[in-house]
Amino acid sequence: NSYVGGAVIVQQRGEKLEMLRANEEFFHVMHTTREEYTPFMLDVWRRFPPEAQKAYNDMLNQAASGAADASCEICSYPIGHEEGDWTRNRAKLLAAIDGSAIFYISVENITAEKKAMKELNRLYNLVPCGIIDFAINGNEVGAVNYNDTVWKMFGCHKRSEFSGLKTLDTGALVHPEDICKIKRAAEHVIRYHSSATEECRLKRMNGA
Repeated sequence: NSYVGGAVIVQQRGEKLEMLRANEEFFHVMHTTREEYTPFMLDVWRRFPPEAQKAYNDMLNQAASGAADASCEICSYPIGHEEGDWTRNRAKLLAAIDGSAIFYISVENITAEKKAMKELNRLYNLVPCGIIDFAINGNEVGAVNYNDTVWKMFGCHKRSEFSGLKTLDTGALVHPEDICKIKRAAEHVIRYHSSATEECRLKRMNGA
């Protein structure tokens, strides 16, 4: 209970996932009580929809293989209220023997964050122009969010077609000769904490 934030210890044996320990903050994070949650501790999978089970299991597999950043964001079934909770989970392998593995999991409730992003996306789609959010990490520049106008502008038939175009550096979004303009604008914004304007050629899915 001295740990900051929600924390649990789970044991995975084959297809079974059991919660061995949970601190009091975990139940606060999940908007429930120890008593309400107890029926699920012997079978944690009952808490998650199928897609969440897969994401959680992938996280455990990554942690078991030694990954230092094994994590997932999932939505669990509701307990005691109408909506399920979105959580960001990070896993660390504590021990493994004879087909059984024990993990430490930190749990952060991100429901409010997800709702805010959903509302932001709704507002984005009301704007009659394309909007793309880019994250810049050193030399890596990637699209992290965008409205529906963008993927339609690029000639995509659905959002998932555009989601595969991750970085500017590949020239997938911007004409290779114009990438320097985007980077120059970004450098200006970062250095002076202001806005910048550039004109550049964007590449449609059909190559135009």
